Amino acid sequence: MPNLIALIDCDNFYASCERVFDPSLKNKPVVVLSNNDGCIVARSQEVKDLGIKMGSPYFKEKALLARHNAAVFSSNYELYGDMSERVMATLRTLYSDVETYSIDEAFVKIPDVSNIEELCSQTVSKVKKWTGIPVKVGVSITKTLAKVAAETVKQRKLKDRYFVIKDIAHKDDILSRFAVGDVWGIGRATSAKLAKIAVKSALDLTRLDDSDIKRQFGIVLLRTAWELRGNPCLDMELDPEPQKNLCYSRSFSHTITKFEELKESIIAYASSAAEKLRARRLIASSLTVFINTSYFDSTAPTYANSTTVSLPYEANSTKLIVNSAVDALSKIYRKGYNYKKSGIILNDLTSEELQQPSLFDYKNPKDDKISAVMDLINKKYGKGSIRLAGSGFDNDWKMSRNHLSKRYTSDWNELLDIKP
Repeated sequence: MPNLIALIDCDNFYASCERVFDPSLKNKPVVVLSNNDGCIVARSQEVKDLGIKMGSPYFKEKALLARHNAAVFSSNYELYGDMSERVMATLRTLYSDVETYSIDEAFVKIPDVSNIEELCSQTVSKVKKWTGIPVKVGVSITKTLAKVAAETVKQRKLKDRYFVIKDIAHKDDILSRFAVGDVWGIGRATSAKLAKIAVKSALDLTRLDDSDIKRQFGIVLLRTAWELRGNPCLDMELDPEPQKNLCYSRSFSHTITKFEELKESIIAYASSAAEKLRARRLIASSLTVFINTSYFDSTAPTYANSTTVSLPYEANSTKLIVNSAVDALSKIYRKGYNYKKSGIILNDLTSEELQQPSLFDYKNPKDDKISAVMDLINKKYGKGSIRLAGSGFDNDWKMSRNHLSKRYTSDWNELLDIKP
C-alpha cells in the first residue's frame, strides 16, 4: 500500500470551542454568529437537526432557537484562533508532516501503514484529551479521498471517529454511495451541471472521459476526478507560499459620517495589522485603505473608494503604518455619506530578514523600539492593554458582539474560574 494521507477535521469547531469551557452546553443547540451578530456561521449538530441552514440571518431563526433553548454566541476570534493552534500543535506530536488547511482542518502524511487504525484512534483520543475538541479522521491515498473518508465518518455516525478507504474495490463501493455534490471543491452550480449528464455519485464522475471533463468543466474538476480514482494530484503544502498581503477590516455596528470616527477605526485597524506583521516577522512596502457605505441601504447615497500609498521604506512600525493610513484616508473621505465599513490592506509583504536598507535614512529606530514595547505589554496583559490614543476610547462604532464569550486562553483577566 502506498503512503497514505489523513484529514483531521474538528467537529463543529466554533461550537466545540465554546463547549470546552462550558460543559453544560453538551447536547444543547449552539450557534455562533458572524460580524455584528448578523448571520449564523457555525452550528452544533443539534442546530443542524432543526433544519437551520448555514448563513441564515439570525433574526429569522431567533424565535426557533429560543424555543429550543439554544446557546447563542458572537464570533470569538481570539478563542477560536488559539484553540486551533493547540489542535495543530497536538497533531505535530503525532505526525512529522502536518499541513494546516484551515482553522479546523489539517492534512497529515502517514508513512507507516502497518498501524493505521491504532494511529487514527490515538489521534482522536489525544486531540480530545489535550484540547477538548472532538475530531474525525479520514484516511486514503489522495487528499480528495481522505476528505471523502472523513465525510463518511459523519454520514455513518461512526463511533470510532475514523474511516480508512483501503483499496480500489473498497473505494468504488464508497464512491458509488457518495453524492457528487458532497465531493470537496464541487459547488452547487457544478453539481447541477453534472446532474444534467446523469452524474449523481462520485463514482459516476470517475467514469467520465477525461477529455469530456476538461472540455465541459475545466482542469480543476479533471484533477478532482483523478484524485477520486486514486491518482494524487494535490501535494501536501508543508511550506506554503509566503503571505503577500494582510487585510484588517470590520463592519461598523452602525453607520458613521464623521472623518474623526473613520480615522479612529483606521488607526485601530492599522495598529492591529502592524502588530500582526511583527508577530509573523514580516514587513510591508505599501498599504491600501478602503471605505464604503452599506450595499443594502437603498434609502441613502452610496459611495466606495480606496487608495494605495507606498511607504517610505519597508516596515512594520505601528507609527509609520498608522500615519500613512491616516494620510490615505484623508484622500478618499467624502462628506455626506453614511459609512458602514473601513479597512486596511498591507501589501507586498516580505520577511524582515530580506529588508533592504534605504539610500536615504528615513527610519527612526525609536519607532521600532516603541512598537516592541507595545507588543510586550499587550502580550503580557492582554490585547489592547496599551494602544494609540488616536484609536479612540468609547468606540460605539465597533463591531457588535453582544453574545461574546470570554477569551479563556489568551487574556489573563478572562481565565476560567475553577471553584472547589
